[in-house]
Amino acid sequence: MISKLTPPLGWSEKEMHCVAVLVRYHRGALPLATNSSFVGLSTKQRSELMPVIGILRLANALDDGRDGSISRVTVERKNNAVVVYGQGLRPLSRSAERVARARYLLEATLRLPIVVRPMPAKASRTIRLRRPAAAYS
Repeated sequence: MISKLTPPLGWSEKEMHCVAVLVRYHRGALPLATNSSFVGLSTKQRSELMPVIGILRLANALDDGRDGSISRVTVERKNNAVVVYGQGLRPLSRSAERVARARYLLEATLRLPIVVRPMPAKASRTIRLRRPAAAYS
């Protein structure tokens, strides 16, 4: 459907084709170099698109229920891995299973493990306020 659209002002046909590829593979089957949607893309374009497709697949899986159960995501690089924390992610759930499956493409393209974990609860901090010296007189 996207391939049939007229590119917006300033966009090229190639850029529209790249968007169509992103949309096509944001879920479902993994993209292969032999797929018709990849025909016409250079090796460089394919290698640039793959991590973006991987990110979209992971983001799609994190919002799979479309119910807002995962309300926040943070990402950090830690010990030669990428750690994704999801607030509201339940570790033993159907959603966590989908996320585990969806991270594969991003892992393969980055050549780094992607670890997805529930976001840890913040430790509550107690703040003690001191009274000004004048309040004691």
